[in-house]
Amino acid sequence: LVVTTTPCRADAEADGSGNEEAEPAEAVLYPFFILCLGIVAHCFLSRYAPWLPYTAVLFILGTLIGVGATRFENDNVLHKSIVDFWLPIDSELLLVAFLPGLVFSDASGQNTHLFRKAFWQCIVFAFPMVLAGTTLTALIAYYIFPYDWSFNLSMTFGSILAATDPVAVAALLDQVGAPPRLKVHIAGESLLNDGSAIVFFNIFSGLFLLELDVDGLGEDIDGPGGIKFFFRLSLGGMCIGAFFGLGLISILALLDRRLEAEENVTQVGATITIAYLCYFVADVVWGTSGVIAVVTLGVLTKAFGEVYLNDPKLMDDFWSIVEWLLNTVLFSVGGLVWGSIISNEDKEFPEREFSGKDWGYLILLYILLTVIRFGLFASVFPITKRIGLGSNWKELIFQSYGGLRGAVGISLAIFLDNLVKANADATDEKFVLQTNKLFGFIGGIAFLSLVINGVTAGPLLNYLGLADLTDTRKRMLKAYKHRYRQIAIDAFVLLLGERRFKRVSYATVTHHVPELRDATKEEIVEAAQRIHGKQIKESTNDEQTAHEFVQSCLSKIDDSSEDDKGVSLMRSSTKAHDDHPESAPSAMKMMHIMKGSTKSNDSLVDFRRLFLELVRHEYQKLVACGELVDREFILVSLTESLEWAIEGVERGGSLNDWDFVFVIEFPSVEISRFLQGKVKNQVLYKCMIEPCVGPSLDFVDADTVKARLNIEKCLAFIKAHVVAQQMMTKEFAVDAEFEETVSTVVAESESEVEEAMKFVQNYPLNEVELIISHKVSKIIINQGVLYVEELVKNGLLKEQEAGEFLEELDENWRHVDHCTHKGLGKKHDTTEEEEEDIVVEA
Repeated sequence: LVVTTTPCRADAEADGSGNEEAEPAEAVLYPFFILCLGIVAHCFLSRYAPWLPYTAVLFILGTLIGVGATRFENDNVLHKSIVDFWLPIDSELLLVAFLPGLVFSDASGQNTHLFRKAFWQCIVFAFPMVLAGTTLTALIAYYIFPYDWSFNLSMTFGSILAATDPVAVAALLDQVGAPPRLKVHIAGESLLNDGSAIVFFNIFSGLFLLELDVDGLGEDIDGPGGIKFFFRLSLGGMCIGAFFGLGLISILALLDRRLEAEENVTQVGATITIAYLCYFVADVVWGTSGVIAVVTLGVLTKAFGEVYLNDPKLMDDFWSIVEWLLNTVLFSVGGLVWGSIISNEDKEFPEREFSGKDWGYLILLYILLTVIRFGLFASVFPITKRIGLGSNWKELIFQSYGGLRGAVGISLAIFLDNLVKANADATDEKFVLQTNKLFGFIGGIAFLSLVINGVTAGPLLNYLGLADLTDTRKRMLKAYKHRYRQIAIDAFVLLLGERRFKRVSYATVTHHVPELRDATKEEIVEAAQRIHGKQIKESTNDEQTAHEFVQSCLSKIDDSSEDDKGVSLMRSSTKAHDDHPESAPSAMKMMHIMKGSTKSNDSLVDFRRLFLELVRHEYQKLVACGELVDREFILVSLTESLEWAIEGVERGGSLNDWDFVFVIEFPSVEISRFLQGKVKNQVLYKCMIEPCVGPSLDFVDADTVKARLNIEKCLAFIKAHVVAQQMMTKEFAVDAEFEETVSTVVAESESEVEEAMKFVQNYPLNEVELIISHKVSKIIINQGVLYVEELVKNGLLKEQEAGEFLEELDENWRHVDHCTHKGLGKKHDTTEEEEEDIVVEA
């Protein structure tokens, strides 16, 4: 074991050198710094600029950081992390650390059926076209560029630019809503041409490195040797990928205990372990193509290993996180190195500057690469349209335009540039200048393709009509919207039956939920019948308002009012058995298991603790369904009250979580006021601060906002306790042995619910009605969100189509938020007529 040490700061200061050496631990600072910027960038893009590609923004941020780090000397830790570790990052480490995860993530996400049918089309795109594109690009660099590049370096340059980025392309296709055939063509081409481009890169970079005349660098490959080397890299990589693929499938099949969470996590860990191990063995140990090996591994895992996954959602979520992490850091590192090159701050070597002439050649190169790609696709179109899945001229245009450059090309360029710089002392300086300029062009092409092609691909797709909906699809979307209208009506009628929503303004709810505005009395009666299974006689006065009509209808439903359930949820064992016949067997079985000598006090402690856990579970359900939004620490204070109550129960006390509900207060109002005082620019406040702390509160008193939050907290408290009462009654009140204990616990809960109701009644009636009406509106809107998510999950709705639904629902939700603050900002007492005016004004 060899342990290497580095001088610490104290040692550096002691020896009088004054030069502090960077600590190895400081290397981790930059990745986490850029991940923080990535989070901020995502929040901004998702809300205000969804048309701008995320990877392009990260590349720009990295470029700005690179320019800043090069131009401005600094001795802070972040600057050292960038300059000492990430700008000169080891080239092979960069490839091994980033490529396996990115390539496996994309390969394992392919539709294997379509990929298999389009395989020969993708082979045409990936091998003959990559070789032709490499050669044509090399001719541009060799004959047009004035940099005196050798033909081998020009071919290396061409092979790097021949690789399109599968990750950037996949993100683009999902964003613009490309059809399945087009997606598999572009994604399949990107995956396979990555492998073939790296094979050509290895061949020609080896020949170029021989020109450096450094021992151990480069490999002399002639024509027959090049063909042999090509097949060794490609076919050898496929064989190693197949071997590891069979091993991974066997591991997934072995870990088949679906009910053990640790086994599910182990399955996920096995995929990333095998992916990186496969790349390392193929590329480093056996000298074949690691990318082709991982592509083979990913496709085989998708085709044959998916059936053995215990938790597919866990697997998808994990690889989405891995892809985001690697993508964020890699694109920023690419921009970082490119920024250091174009910053023109190398005083020692002014010839390394990226001059105006270089920018002109960069733009010319971008145009010529676009022309070359269109020409290559057009030349093979007569073949590709007759094989595999076929194609058409519209898809040809978009596929030619959608060749983004990104992660793979940046990695290869950094690899070559750092490798030459590492041997700068042993070779001619001109080679360092050449690879430095080469990376400048690679980074520039990545930047231009991400920003120009990535941004305009969506409009081009729409212009070509590739994202147009068929008439049948339009009718399906219309049916989904009609179904959501029924869901909204059902949810509204169901909520009206709950005691906590006794005071609801029908005008307020319909103002925020457009689907309810044209709801007829007949539809509401049908909804009540569907929900409660009762018949209602339609004997109503035409002069009744819609709200009064709903209330009168529900009052005619026998045993359906939540008001009665809230007052007394304890029922006799016979009644419980009649209402829930299906629960009797399981409850009786539980009683037999729990038979034995039990002290009354111990039983009370156990059942009180169990009841509080039921309440905790219901709070989590309220969060999951969107009813309880934890923006202002509502959930924190509610769960904290349970912890205090459990401590009391353990000491023999009764249920008293209500006593601790208001221990934690709400700081959001004070925080918002402080930030408003500091941030004078209202546009900046709206973009960066309002999503976190809520709308501007210049006209809202802190007490009124706290009143809204307190009432919402009481609503959640009442709901959780009522559900917990029902569950405990259903499961345990069928046996005389526990009937008295359960009755005591439920009675204690009922008493707390009554206290919560009295607390709400202390507020002005119109204020309570407005707050409750807004809460009902949000619950109904969230039902629509859950419905859309379910449609996407079941494959009934595409993500792009779902985005349109969700944008509309999100707008309604924000309207409720702003109306809440605006309505509560009125400090005078209002009548019911004035209350409706406030709603209309909002």
